[in-house]
Amino acid sequence: MRKYFLLLTAFSGFSSADILVDISQQRLFLLDNKGDLVISYPISSSSYGEGQIENSYKTPLGSHIIKEK
Repeated sequence: MRKYFLLLTAFSGFSSADILVDISQQRLFLLDNKGDLVISYPISSSSYGEGQIENSYKTPLGSHIIKEK
């Protein structure tokens, strides 16, 4: 079963962009404002698995907004 979460953010050079993280593939995909793939990178999610419990060190699934870097 494929598990992923979607992050919405903005990057310079794009009016908007989406970051899709696929937990089953352990990959991050950067999509432009048309939904086309720009680039992908390998990632490492939590060894505790996925979960929504605060302070559990699990990778939360769902939509997230990046407020600052």
